Amino acid sequence: MSHEQSESGEKKFSEESEFDFDDSGFTDAYEKDSSSPSQPPQAEDPIGILPGITQFLSQQMRSLIQPLEPKEAPEIIEAAGFRSEVHKVTTEDGYILTMHRVGEGVGPVVFLQHGLICSSVDWVLGERDKALGFILADAGYDVWLGNFRGNAYSREHTVLDPAREKFWHFSFDQMGQRDLPTMLNYVLELTRQEKLTYIGHSMGTMTFWIMMNHWPWMNAKVRLMVGLAPITAPALHQNSILHPLATNSQWLCRLLSLTGNYEFLAKGSVIQDLKQGIFGKVSNLVTGGWMPTQNVLFDMSGIPRATPELLEQIVAHEPSGTSSRNIHHFGQAVNSQVFRAYNFPTPEENVAMYGSEEPPEYKLEEVTCPAILFWGQKDWMAQPRGVAAIAARLPRLVDSVKVADEKWNHLDFMWGREAPTLLFPQILEAIKQTKE
Repeated sequence: MSHEQSESGEKKFSEESEFDFDDSGFTDAYEKDSSSPSQPPQAEDPIGILPGITQFLSQQMRSLIQPLEPKEAPEIIEAAGFRSEVHKVTTEDGYILTMHRVGEGVGPVVFLQHGLICSSVDWVLGERDKALGFILADAGYDVWLGNFRGNAYSREHTVLDPAREKFWHFSFDQMGQRDLPTMLNYVLELTRQEKLTYIGHSMGTMTFWIMMNHWPWMNAKVRLMVGLAPITAPALHQNSILHPLATNSQWLCRLLSLTGNYEFLAKGSVIQDLKQGIFGKVSNLVTGGWMPTQNVLFDMSGIPRATPELLEQIVAHEPSGTSSRNIHHFGQAVNSQVFRAYNFPTPEENVAMYGSEEPPEYKLEEVTCPAILFWGQKDWMAQPRGVAAIAARLPRLVDSVKVADEKWNHLDFMWGREAPTLLFPQILEAIKQTKE
């Protein structure tokens, strides 16, 4: 391992280094808040957005819908009354990742890692006594928020240009193999602590399992792993937009590549602006009001049962984007129901990468640190039976806990109204009770 000082004074760290589908109860609609939302500025005639899918259209769309101008994560942290720090680390393969630190930098380290097409800001959206990142900081922990390669906060590389295809040649394989160990080792070295608590949501759990398969010695550095909506090869609810994306992921990635779009749902992209802009205008025209519930992230995972004000904040920040290959890899896992490395188009490519014609499977038995899982009955991605299968294979499972709400979904873990009472106290207690 090595680290170097950047010109800005920041350290850069290099690391050399089956499930059955349960759709019971999904016929019930998600509860929606009926309180009157705030009105955004009136948009121009929506007819103006229809001609031509071009960059010009993308720019016009942004001017038409006039979304809430989002603050960056450090601004949000400081506005809540906390000290904020920005740290950048460089992986062995050259990706520069941004981490955000909350608080005074004292106490045991807790590291939080986001899921698919999300970012570090997810943990600090909402009021100080409602957002998990703030609650942990107020409880005396040294809170760190990670960002995977390719999202809104980690679009840098020592050599590669994010405007070029090669930058986007990654999936959750590399996030688990490179990004996580690089970030975690940097944090432990900087804080001079031997262990940390890791909290991952959705893909943040997948990458944790992958890290332990590549670097089993990392188990000794994790005091407790808290898995929120844990997944491996997810079984999806039929209403999730990931269901058709998974089925057609290879075709979609080829189409995106042919059109020069190697990333998926990046902020400011034509696809995202069209999707969210058109839905928003239809909502205005039909209802005469504005509800910020039309979002690709919600299409994938279900709408979190949050306040209208918080929903508006979420829509302003997410999705944060990822690579099209990452979506393809998700599709492979959904279609095969096997948790394994990315399957290249030809056996020859697999042999070159893995030494075999088939990609290797990841084994949960390699995760030997203590782990506690939290899951929801109506989670579109982390189905109860899938979580049970994960729990059965973890050697040091502390507990597998169903959140005491029959309508708990995939995004309620971060933003649900009842998370501060039904979930976050249990997380704090589990961290407190974990022995060295």
